[in-house]
Amino acid sequence: MRRSARPRGVGSGRPYRIIHRIGRPRSRQAATPPAPPRPRPRRRGRQPARRQLGRPAAHTPWRPARPFARTRLRRPHPPQPSNPGSPHTASPARGRRRSRGPRPPARSEEPVSDALDLYRRTLLDHHRRPRNRRALPSPPALRGEADNRLCGDRVTLYLDVDDDAQVREATFEGHGCAISVAAASLLAEALAGRRLADARALVQGVRRAVLEGAPADDLGDLGVLTCLAPHAARHRCATLVTEAFAAALDGSATRGSP
Repeated sequence: MRRSARPRGVGSGRPYRIIHRIGRPRSRQAATPPAPPRPRPRRRGRQPARRQLGRPAAHTPWRPARPFARTRLRRPHPPQPSNPGSPHTASPARGRRRSRGPRPPARSEEPVSDALDLYRRTLLDHHRRPRNRRALPSPPALRGEADNRLCGDRVTLYLDVDDDAQVREATFEGHGCAISVAAASLLAEALAGRRLADARALVQGVRRAVLEGAPADDLGDLGVLTCLAPHAARHRCATLVTEAFAAALDGSATRGSP
């Protein structure tokens, strides 16, 4: 026999309880909203600045300047006892250094300054405005070349000599540093009007003055090259034109560095 259908509402307590549990809260405590957080008591004194992320900090408030802030006067050092064996004597490593006697007199700088002034006025003037910088037809003019492969300097010297063995005109061509160009200009200007014997003696005097530091009383304006005697790296630059002079008298076309 088939059971009769139960009336509605009878035997359906469990689904009702589920709906009751889901739709309504269990207690009054869960139904009340949470209380807002209590404000924390602020600490006394300066608090660190708080700002939201991504926003720049506020500017530092202006404060009036304090005169002589964070400064103090240093006390002068007490006088040291004259007794060197006293325990209160400051050691030279920790205190002031002891005097080692009177200082020697300073050396006079007049000769050095005069030499540098002469070097500046003569060599630089001949480098900027070289004299007799041109070529002569060869022959009849004597022609000699000299080069310095280490520095890239090259000088060609032309000598116009008459039948009486007198140099009527001396010119040069070439390129190089300021010293080599100025030395060639000075020598070409000094050789004009001299006899070959005097010209040889002049060139030898220039070489001795530059290489050996010999006195250059009779060299005239070429005596300025003696300033280069302490600088061995500049000897070849200053004497390159003298090698071209020797090559011109010997008849060889070129005399270069090995």
